[in-house]
Amino acid sequence: MEKMLKIFLNDLWNRDSLNYDRIKENDQISRMLFRPHNAPATLENGTVIETNFSASVILAIIAKISEICDITDQVSYTVK
Repeated sequence: MEKMLKIFLNDLWNRDSLNYDRIKENDQISRMLFRPHNAPATLENGTVIETNFSASVILAIIAKISEICDITDQVSYTVK
């Protein structure tokens, strides 16, 4: 699931860096992803994010980011 979060955020950055900035401005998401790290991962743009989340939290983060960026109609996933 951590890989899914990294792929999603890298894709968001590559498609529209302004949307990426919008998620950094959201206090809730920013606190979760961009603050002290227990399990850090580095994105393609050099940003270090936290990845120590349960699968359900990662899906909730992706859903929230999709809402913030108004791309919910473009985001889908399958849980196996």
